[in-house]
Amino acid sequence: MGGIGKTTLARKVYNHASLKSQFEGFAWAYVSQQLQLGPVCREILLQLIPRKDEEERKSRITRFITTSAPKVYDMLKRTKCLVVLDDIWFIEDWNCLKHAFPLNDNSCDSKVLVSTRNSQIFSDYASHVVYYYEAKFLNPNQSWELSEKKTHFNKDNAAVHVGDSFPELESLANSTKLPHLKSLLLFRSGEISDYQSIGDISQSHELLRILDFRGIHCRSLPSRIGTLIYLRYLSLKDTGITELPSETGNLRSLIILDLRLPDLRLPDVLWKMKSLKQLYLQSSFSSYVTKDSKALRLDKLSHLEIIEGLNLDTAEVKGLQELSTSLSLQRLKAKCSNKTENLDPFLKSSTIKSMSLTMEGSIFHGHPKMLLDCHYLHRLMIIGGNFGDSITFPQNLVKLRFWRCQLLEETISVLEKLPQLKKLSLVLCKALFEWHIHISSNGFAELTHLMITNNHDLEEWTVGSGCLFLSCRNLKSGAVQILGRYLILFLH
Repeated sequence: MGGIGKTTLARKVYNHASLKSQFEGFAWAYVSQQLQLGPVCREILLQLIPRKDEEERKSRITRFITTSAPKVYDMLKRTKCLVVLDDIWFIEDWNCLKHAFPLNDNSCDSKVLVSTRNSQIFSDYASHVVYYYEAKFLNPNQSWELSEKKTHFNKDNAAVHVGDSFPELESLANSTKLPHLKSLLLFRSGEISDYQSIGDISQSHELLRILDFRGIHCRSLPSRIGTLIYLRYLSLKDTGITELPSETGNLRSLIILDLRLPDLRLPDVLWKMKSLKQLYLQSSFSSYVTKDSKALRLDKLSHLEIIEGLNLDTAEVKGLQELSTSLSLQRLKAKCSNKTENLDPFLKSSTIKSMSLTMEGSIFHGHPKMLLDCHYLHRLMIIGGNFGDSITFPQNLVKLRFWRCQLLEETISVLEKLPQLKKLSLVLCKALFEWHIHISSNGFAELTHLMITNNHDLEEWTVGSGCLFLSCRNLKSGAVQILGRYLILFLH
């Protein structure tokens, strides 16, 4: 079952201090539903081969690009290594991978740790070869104990929902006589006034752990916010705040920080919040500007698991390099307009499980295949640029949007072959030539949503007999009206 804690447990073992002296090499590879044997084996080799000479190391990997599995086997026999294969789904995938690992060789000291939701994968192995540990559900008491441990939320804390359904809680939320209150979670709309200013709350409840002001209109954030040194969760999303005080850097215990605010000016203090696990920035293509106009520092955030709204063009390079190699980072939502050198390390990450990118189309002109091996890239938005049939996309892409792009008919021929694509949007796009598009019978097999807006060059889409494309929820046989225009589907 997904989400039960298999990866978390594997990561605890992998990072345990006692193992550092027991193994000479360590490697972590993420497998998931779509196994790509070559990239997985090459990623393992890249992590196991010593980094003394980076150029020689990459050259060696390139030379045996077609024989990666045997090379992994030889490496594990010669050197005592620990390899983690995270999230294997299918027995067939393991049957492809197992030849790279000397599991039945008693003379081999290397170990392989596998996380999987399929208990049948190792059913044919003897007990002395495979040790099987099954993650179990927590009972209610264990769940509460874990919640207290992670959030420090116990009987001295309160979660307050202020609204018509709970009028009796208004007095609790407004009280200035509860200095012991450690958690205050506000759900309300409108403007804060009188006591209910952020400054008054931070002064009266210095032991707060959770503070959520989403949707509450505030003019500014007072410097007094820096006194809430026990704060674990802070959300300022949609509050209207345009600048943070430098005292925000005192919030060293923050685990979740939500700064989804347009045109926010940041002090250069995020790097001080070393406990951060989730960071949410504004997702628009505008850049974050620090008060002193320096690049945004994100180094030292070694525990960061999720970051959204990251602008790769304006963040400091050192922090990006640390993030791209972090074993903690699992989900990334970023934007990049020109600095491909800042994006490349993330495309080669072995631990990221899900990535969403917004990119300027001009990037692809010199690098049409730059995304091909990024199998964890699931969502992609491209702004501007001209595209033909030379561009390639990763096979696991689920959502794709073109915005103000110029496309050829051949571009659609490339897109229809993406096996996992479910949502396709063509917004304000133009055709380089007359647009008469033919969809083959097997094209867009998984498509469920199609959005076409203001593409005036599009004349017709010809659809092959029995085409699965017609099962798209936004399409019907015959004619479909899309924003005032008729898209004619010619059925062959």
